[in-house]
Amino acid sequence: MEPTIIRELEPRPQSGHSRDLPPKKEAGDGATFSPEQDSHIRIITNNLHRLNDSIVQAVQAGLTV
Repeated sequence: MEPTIIRELEPRPQSGHSRDLPPKKEAGDGATFSPEQDSHIRIITNNLHRLNDSIVQAVQAGLTV
């Protein structure tokens, strides 16, 4: 069985910083996030990108993940 390669999508360019955002940001399902919640979501997203990159590197090194 061939190992599966997981590729990370290129991040979309962002305009400005979270402090430049309006007080609440609309989520896809109609929910709103405060600037603090949005900051936490960005932290999770960054950590997931790093995890994905680590998995790709491990697979490229010959490990099964």
